[in-house]
Formats: sequence, C-alpha cells, structure tokens
Amino acid sequence: SRRKFVLEKVQADNNFGDQKDRVHIDEKWFYLMHDGAVCRVFPDENGVVKMPRPAKIHHKSRMPKMMFLVAVARPRPEYDFDGKIGIWFFTLERKAKRSHAATGTIRDVTDIIEPVTVDAAEYRKKMTMSKGVFDKVRRLMWWFKKDSGMPEAGKPIYIQHDGARPHTVSVNEAAWAEHRYVDRTTVIVELQPSQSPDVNVLDLCFFNSLQSDTKCVAKSNLKELRDVVTECWDAYSLERMDNCWRCLF
Repeated sequence: SRRKFVLEKVQADNNFGDQKDRVHIDEKWFYLMHDGAVCRVFPDENGVVKMPRPAKIHHKSRMPKMMFLVAVARPRPEYDFDGKIGIWFFTLERKAKRSHAATGTIRDVTDIIEPVTVDAAEYRKKMTMSKGVFDKVRRLMWWFKKDSGMPEAGKPIYIQHDGARPHTVSVNEAAWAEHRYVDRTTVIVELQPSQSPDVNVLDLCFFNSLQSDTKCVAKSNLKELRDVVTECWDAYSLERMDNCWRCLF
C-alpha cells in the first residue's frame, strides 16, 4: 500500500510531483512539561538572572496536556502564501468554579482550559465548521477556484490524513463527500497508508520543529501553553515550512 500510494503520484517524467495541490493534516499532543527536562537560565544585559515561573502540577503521572489539529500545505511565495492553513485546539474554556490561593485562581474570574475528548464528532466539527479546515483551505488556496484565472483553476485540492478511527467512520466519510465541491472549489479527502507517518510532513518534521520552539518559553498552565503554541505557530517562517517539505521529498 505504501508503494502504491507513492507510485500514483509519480509524474510522466519520473518526478514525484511538486505536491502543491496537497494539504497535510494531523493531531498532536503537547504536554505542559516533561519529566526530567532541563532549563538553562542566562543573565540579561545587566547581569541579572531572572528565574522563570515554574509550572505547578498535581503529579508527574498526570501531566497536563492538550491536543490540537494542524493543516499545512507547500508554501507558494508567488501567491503570498506561507503554507500555514490553520491550527485548532481541542479545548474548552470556562470560568473557575472555585478559588485556590496556591494557584491564584479566583472563582468566576479566572479562565480555565480543559481538554476535549477527540472523537468522530469533534474531528468532523473542526473539519466542516465555519473557519474550519475545509473553509480555510478554500479561502487561503484561492487559486484552485474554478474561475480564479490561474493555471491551477478548477484542479482539485487533496487533504491527506491518517487512518485514525475518528477520521474514517462512515458518518465522517459522508461529510467529506458533502463538502467535496463548494464555492467552485473541489476538495478531496485522501487516506494515507497505514503505519506511514513518514509520508505526512507534520509527523515527519513539523511537529518536532514546532515543539522545539515551544520548549524555549516558560509555561505554568494550559492557557499559557495554548498561547505559546499559537505564538510559535504565527512566527513559523515560510523558509522553515519549505524546508519541511524538502524533507518529505
């Protein structure tokens, strides 16, 4: 199945193709901290060493974590597109139900972030909702629209994901078919071979690269973790994204 998946993408000139019509999506767990991690603190220009605020957790076996969904495509500088489609967090934000002096939590004031179980319905929501994956793919990759006037006009866009159970249930497959042709743009969801994270640019290198950026910033709770991941995502450059696709080739 791996060989078939790759050979179907080989062009007539025996090249692998430019993959400019493909969007890779996947989920990733990010932990608040890792057991045994080392933090190096250096003095500022005045020689003052300022220690970062430590994260507070109940127990290292219950490390706070959150999952998010990422969609990326190959950068297209000619269209001023950096390859970043979007990032969506599987979290729920609510007000604190009780005060806690040790953590500074204030009832009905402090925002609390809770992870959400990622099932078929939650995954389908992220894919099909307003400003979800389908919506942003069509908006950011506008040159594939049928009447865009560009060389790619009318050609389909392929969204590639793995065979995790929430991705492949029948109700979700029906939803992908329903959103296949909308706003004069064709978007086809394609399943990658099983046990093949190396054919997805996110698993191959992007997630490790993004995680190395987030480790450089101190975080004390899930809200700060979400903010740090968002900041690192926004700061991720077109050049680094293009290097990830080079690894894939």
